[in-house]
Amino acid sequence: SFFHPWLAQLEQTRTWKELLIGEPQNLSGICMKLQGIIAECRLSGPQQELLTHELNHWQKDCLFAIRSSSPEEDLENASFAGAYKTILGVKAGDVQSLLPAVVASSLDYRVVLYKCNRGINITPPRLAVIIQTQVPSDVSGIGFSVNPVNADTRQMIIESARGLGT
Repeated sequence: SFFHPWLAQLEQTRTWKELLIGEPQNLSGICMKLQGIIAECRLSGPQQELLTHELNHWQKDCLFAIRSSSPEEDLENASFAGAYKTILGVKAGDVQSLLPAVVASSLDYRVVLYKCNRGINITPPRLAVIIQTQVPSDVSGIGFSVNPVNADTRQMIIESARGLGT
C-alpha cells in the first residue's frame, strides 16, 4: 500500500492502457515507458516522514539492502528469482532516491513477459519493497528445502559464494 499512489498514477497513463491492449510486439517498449514513469515518481510528505522515522532507528553508518519482491514471485509453476531488483550497500540517506528503480523492476520486460508466458495476471502490479540492514559477510548463500531442479523433497540444496552474493 506504500506505493499505491505511484501505481494509481501509473494506471491513469496512456502507456498503461497500451499495456492492457496487450500487443506482444510492443511489450518491450511499453515496459520501458512504464519504468520511466515510475522512475520519475517521488515520495509524498507522509511517505517521506514514515521512511525517515523508520531509518532513524538505525545507526548512522548502517548499510541497507533494498530488495523488491512480489506475492507472485515463488509459485508452484513459476519462480522469479533474480528478476526483481536488489540494491546492496545503501546508506540511509540514499534509500529514498533508489526506491523508484526498485519499484520499476516489477515492470521490467523480462518480468512482464514471464508472467504472460506463465498465465499470471500482469495487472495490477503487486510488489513489496524490503529495506533491511545488510550484514557484512565473507560468504553469502541460499538454502533450498526442496531441490529446485528436480523438486525432490528428500534433497536440500545449499549454494554459497564469497562476498555479498550479488
